[in-house]
Amino acid sequence: MSRVRLELCVRSLAAREGGPHRREILEQVESLVERGTVDDYEVVVWGAAIPTDTDHELGARLDAFRAWAAETDAELVGVEERQTGSLVDEPYQVTTLPVLAVAEYHDGDLVAVTPSEQNGAIRTVADHVGALQEANPPVEQPLTASD
Repeated sequence: MSRVRLELCVRSLAAREGGPHRREILEQVESLVERGTVDDYEVVVWGAAIPTDTDHELGARLDAFRAWAAETDAELVGVEERQTGSLVDEPYQVTTLPVLAVAEYHDGDLVAVTPSEQNGAIRTVADHVGALQEANPPVEQPLTASD
């Protein structure tokens, strides 16, 4: 059986943009770990955008997400290149990032990233985590005489 790990990428300082939703997703992921559906997870904090030509860890992570999208004929939702402001009077390119994203790895191989669009259908983070929950629903505890 393969080892399943999730990365929850959350935008820093975006409490108004997804606070309760992010908490709910995190609780669902923790439940998946408790049930053994997911072996491990990591929370990665990123900003609203990163410089496009960065040699930073987040840039490498985003490159891996883009490679997955290219291999699966998908498009990353909320990830866009744009020119912004100026850095010492020079405009520069940034890549915008979604408020919340989830990457799923099996034995270290990236197998899914959400939010993403494939064949005209958008798969959200909630869809992704929900599908993992449906694949391994919680076991109902039988009532005992003391209940």
